[in-house]
Formats: sequence, C-alpha cells, structure tokens
Amino acid sequence: MVLEYLKHHKKTKYIFLSSGAVYGGNYQEPVDENTVATVDINNLVSTDWYAISKLYAEAKHRSLSELSIVDVRVFNYFSHTQDMNARFLITDIVRAIKNKEVFKTSADNIMRDFISPPDFYCLIQAIIDYDSTNMVLDCYTKSPVSKFNLLNELVGMFGLEYEVDDGINIVNATGIKSNYYSLNKAAKSINYNPKNTSLEGIIQEVILLRIYD
Repeated sequence: MVLEYLKHHKKTKYIFLSSGAVYGGNYQEPVDENTVATVDINNLVSTDWYAISKLYAEAKHRSLSELSIVDVRVFNYFSHTQDMNARFLITDIVRAIKNKEVFKTSADNIMRDFISPPDFYCLIQAIIDYDSTNMVLDCYTKSPVSKFNLLNELVGMFGLEYEVDDGINIVNATGIKSNYYSLNKAAKSINYNPKNTSLEGIIQEVILLRIYD
C-alpha cells in the first residue's frame, strides 16, 4: 500500500525500519560496508525467517530506485518508554534493578551498540532533512559497549547486583550474536552525528525510568 502511494506521490519520502538481522550470519565480528549477507537457504531454521523478511523488503526497495526510500537498520534500541517486561538483555537488567534481584548472565562478554531516542531522533531528522534518496543506513552511536562494562557501570550507578551463571537459559530470537553492531558509518553522508555512546544513552534512559533509590 505504501509503495503504491509512493508511485503516485514521488516527492514523498518513506522511512522503513529494517534490522541488523538482515545480514544473517553469526556476528562473530561486527558488520561493515563490505559485509555480505548470508543465508543457508538449504537448511533454514526459525531464526532465519526474520532476516529473510527484511532482506526481501530491502531488495524490493532498492529495485524501486526512482522512489525516495530509506531503510534504517536497527541493531539495538533502548528507551525508557519500551515494555520492560520484554525478554531482552537490557530489559532483564532493568527489571533486576527495579526488583532488587540478582541479574544472572552467561560468561560471554558480548558487544552491543544501543541507540537511544535522542540519537535515533537525530538520525531520522537527518534523513528527513536530506534530499530525496534511495538507500540503506545502519544505526550506530559514538561507540558500542561490552556486556560486562555495561553491568559494572550499572552496579556503581544504580546498585545492580549480578552473577555469572552458565546454566541460565538465554533468549536469542534471531540467534546468538557476539558482536551485534555495525561499523558502517554511511549515515555520515547525510550529516548524522551521534551525540552519545551506547553506555551514555542507556544511563540516560535508566535515569528517566526512576526505578532505583
């Protein structure tokens, strides 16, 4: 429906929320502008379905090169307004702080780049202000954060308690990803300049939640 509208209103700009999952693979390393998307088409598993849906959407958008469509790949997002009962790393941490519970985690020191509302707003505004274009952009902040750097910072600031427990059940809806973030800074070309690091953005949002003493 949206694409049909664009064909009749070619000055309209369409911003589509895609996902870092579109790259597929296991994210042993962060992605960049040279990363090739991988799908084991003969051995599909449930964690591939979401990635394939986003890949299909992006491919369709690039085929309509005369239309102004910008796909924004979101890797990790955190806002104080999101559902804190959802099963994600950051929301599990927030609930542990709120309920004064011990947060249990595996020994894997994964890396994440959480974009928060202020920088996400800056990215969307940069797209709106830019000329009509057909392209894809990866979300990023000034720098990502490792899980244990994040946890240790939250220990000091908000009284989080955590322990390492390799026996816990980790939720990974789209597969295990050690370095789920992007080094592709194509958004610079449209004048996007993030203000916060991943850690700074998370701290700002946790403060807004007012869940600590």
